[in-house]
Amino acid sequence: LFFEVLDENGAVADRILRDQPRGWTVNYPSWRELDPGESWVFDVTLDPSEWGHSLCDGPNPLLIRPVYEVRPDNETDECGVVTGRFEGDSLEVTVHYYL
Repeated sequence: LFFEVLDENGAVADRILRDQPRGWTVNYPSWRELDPGESWVFDVTLDPSEWGHSLCDGPNPLLIRPVYEVRPDNETDECGVVTGRFEGDSLEVTVHYYL
């Protein structure tokens, strides 16, 4: 999962928010099965310590678009995982920074 920051015309600006690399307690793909038309919603906190970029130094409000991308590899082939790039609708967000 990553987020593209969009400009006022909806084009991708110079910032893409990706989470920081980290160690995992397990190292195998997990999955969730969705029925046709079903959605899966979860909370994401854009904390700069997790995402490697502060949104506080840019314009407010921001227009962002979530992107989930799975590239094909041996494991996706073996497990029958759907691969591709899936984009959500863009969303205007206001960033608040609390100390």
